[in-house]
Amino acid sequence: MKTKQGKRQKEREFTMKKIDEFINNLTNDDIDLIDKLNNLYGHDQITEADYKLALEKDNFETIEHFVREILQDDIGDTKLADEHVDFIVEETENLYEQGLCEKDDFTAGLYNCDDLYLYAIADVLDTDIM
Repeated sequence: MKTKQGKRQKEREFTMKKIDEFINNLTNDDIDLIDKLNNLYGHDQITEADYKLALEKDNFETIEHFVREILQDDIGDTKLADEHVDFIVEETENLYEQGLCEKDDFTAGLYNCDDLYLYAIADVLDTDIM
């Protein structure tokens, strides 16, 4: 029993190290905002007006930047960062168990973190999406 707990603890520590590396090296390709905006709009989670505003170059770049800042805890809200990072880890694990992604493909978990994207879009566009 103790061995199983030790193994799980080591796996968790390894996963947290990997997610920290992922978050610290997050790219615009990882964030994949254009695809996420299309998905959110296609599923009626954002309005057409917000969708069009978000696609404007300045807003688009600011949203990408804000997503990165939230995850890297550059905005000083550790609880918000931790909640999203935990979601990404759990979602990636779920997707992996379903055979939908690789074990450490955190981009898959990130992509499914709608609340993070909606929060960033709402903040940047100063709108009430959520």
